[in-house]
Amino acid sequence: ESGFFVSGDAKGLAVLHTAKNEDIFLATQNQDSIKVYAKNIAVGETNQKWISLKRDDFYADILFKNNKKRRIEFYYGSTYLSQSSRKMLIEKDVVKITITNFKGIKREVKW
Repeated sequence: ESGFFVSGDAKGLAVLHTAKNEDIFLATQNQDSIKVYAKNIAVGETNQKWISLKRDDFYADILFKNNKKRRIEFYYGSTYLSQSSRKMLIEKDVVKITITNFKGIKREVKW
């Protein structure tokens, strides 16, 4: 559906967000090398917005223009020796983001 395909025996996928606001995809394979992919972005199409998360941010409640809601949990890593970046991509149709930390304290994010 997405058009993204990793040939071989793919096992894991990670996304790195660079200082140049680019996304790099790393695909691991069973007993093979890591494959690195970069997005092909047309000029003027880099309207993505990222926010940096705080160390104790636990999850975000997101409200969209069509009144649909989504909750996203933040992880430091979900597999052996893995680590996730503390950034969140804001989709273009987001109206409101409320982030809750591990102590239950909420804050609304402005972007």
